[in-house]
Amino acid sequence: MQKFMTAFAAIACIFSVPAMGQPAAQVEAENGAALELAKKRGKTLYEYDQAARYTAAALREDAAAQDIASVRGWVVTRQDRGLLVTYYGIRDNAAYPFYSALWDGAAGQVLDRQLLAQPRDAALTDMQLRLIKAGDSASAVNLKNCSNLPFNPVILPADVPGGGDLVYYLTPQMRDDLFPLGGHYRFEIAGERVRSLRPFTNSCINVRTKAQGDKAAPKALMFTHSLDPVPTEAQVFAVFSMGIPLYVKTAQNDLLWLIEILDGEPRITLVQQSAE
Repeated sequence: MQKFMTAFAAIACIFSVPAMGQPAAQVEAENGAALELAKKRGKTLYEYDQAARYTAAALREDAAAQDIASVRGWVVTRQDRGLLVTYYGIRDNAAYPFYSALWDGAAGQVLDRQLLAQPRDAALTDMQLRLIKAGDSASAVNLKNCSNLPFNPVILPADVPGGGDLVYYLTPQMRDDLFPLGGHYRFEIAGERVRSLRPFTNSCINVRTKAQGDKAAPKALMFTHSLDPVPTEAQVFAVFSMGIPLYVKTAQNDLLWLIEILDGEPRITLVQQSAE
């Protein structure tokens, strides 16, 4: 059963001073690597998700529906001018590029739109082929889907030494006024083998993000997280997507964190810890 959570507006004032215990700076420093990774991955997830969203709209404008039906997926790679999204099909058991476009997030523009239906027009790079294989190695079988729509896949290249490529299955947003905090998963893929799989929540959780009836739009949201001692990239991604700060109570250590976006960059700070 899905859980619906409501926000509160004055929480920042209530929890602005940490309770007694380790100094907040010390707690943040001890968890610094995990927090930095969550911020980096969460921002990249959002950028890649936006790139796919806007280039998919361009694809629908530039190609006929019967041709788009042959598209099997897409892969995102970072370029100097933005994020290149390449949509591909399968021919003779091999992936080939069908359409590509560059998403310039800073300018909010889709550039360099190209139909690449013929093999002579372009070839997939080694990086693109590796990421496609990583995506093919992940599977939604036995994953709890928290919506009536398919998962949104996002594939990120390995970002730590010795790490595998990361394939995320994200529950799509079904309503404009509700955002899913639950139903997201991460695969780590190494050599076309699933090295690890993790959910980011144990249940489906939707939060209200806009005004409903006589209820004003929330200025902040509250979420209790039991699977990690610090906030995760899924929660950073959610804050980017919702445009609303999120307070995360990590049940493992009874800490309260604030995730917010400042000048386009994610920030995670400790705002309360248990008294000792």
